[in-house]
Amino acid sequence: MKILIFLFLSVSNILYSRLFTNTSIFPVAAYSPGAYDTFWQTDLCIFNPNSFQIEIDANFYCEKGKFNKVILVEAENVKCIQNVIHSLYNYEGMGLLTLETSQYFFDSWIRIYNTKEDGGTYGQGIQNQFFEVQTSISYLFGITKNSRFRTNIGLASFPYGATFDFELYDKDGLLIKKYNNIQVREKSVLQFPMDVEIENAFLRIIPKDKNIAYYAYMSLIDNITGDAVYTPAIGEFPEN
Repeated sequence: MKILIFLFLSVSNILYSRLFTNTSIFPVAAYSPGAYDTFWQTDLCIFNPNSFQIEIDANFYCEKGKFNKVILVEAENVKCIQNVIHSLYNYEGMGLLTLETSQYFFDSWIRIYNTKEDGGTYGQGIQNQFFEVQTSISYLFGITKNSRFRTNIGLASFPYGATFDFELYDKDGLLIKKYNNIQVREKSVLQFPMDVEIENAFLRIIPKDKNIAYYAYMSLIDNITGDAVYTPAIGEFPEN
């Protein structure tokens, strides 16, 4: 993976902007019904900062396998595709989306939102992710399931499949439940709703395989409006 870094200088420090890359991975993209009468769809936007047109391989991995399309983005242009999973791949469901060029840099993001007319439709923006080989534990916190809110937990593994254990703790650090041998297929995403009534809890995610690349996230959803907030997992803190 090639990464181009732009630096901005200030008086007291150096600020790093977002990164242009020739590969983008989105751990989840969807055109799918959800709970509480919601329906979720995904918009994709790609920015080409180059002075020439670029060709991007857009691969969508789902239960039915791999779908491939080519997207052309004109020089110094932003190209947005509304409802990309349905309009580009004619698929209903969810999966993992990758974008790649042979050498040229670009940036991209997606927005997953509820199409319910009388609910929240702004949605949750997701930036492109970098999947690094790792075996470290990661955490999600703020997990809530009650009459007003629900939480979906997601886990993507790329490019290999992997097995995980989960440990759910309440906000005071008391172990509530263990989930053992959760399997994620290669180049895919597994998402499931939190099944325990709880507020502001945290989840410890323990990979059981060596040299894998994975990405975990949660989506906290308002049961009344259908608004959702996307939060990525944080890696285990380094030892002193």
